[in-house]
Amino acid sequence: MIKVLVEHKKDHVQIHPNGQKIYNLTPHPITVNGVTFPPSGKVARVTEEGGVELAFPPFTIKRIRTGKVVDLPPRKGGIWYIVSRPVALAAIGREDLLVPDDFVRDEEGKIIGARRFAIFEKEVR
Repeated sequence: MIKVLVEHKKDHVQIHPNGQKIYNLTPHPITVNGVTFPPSGKVARVTEEGGVELAFPPFTIKRIRTGKVVDLPPRKGGIWYIVSRPVALAAIGREDLLVPDDFVRDEEGKIIGARRFAIFEKEVR
């Protein structure tokens, strides 16, 4: 069994013995498998463009076009980034982008953490 040490730095968490760094690019703390990742101070996001509103009584539907991903650092060996699902889907195929998965909820149903990370990949046809 490998002993893992989790070291909290100012803007990231470092996992030893391999030295992997994990930066949280969301605006809030993320807890996965009991380890809390504080926000790094940078937030990756996907831009949106407002579109045409459609009448669909009794509702209105607004078409929103997603744009480019902003404030997402380039890939760098030994570094992982926790991002929102929209960012991970807009940058699908980047294996350094982690999203919380298999959520843990309190008695009131509020999400208090996750059991693991997930990576989105394109469907192979």
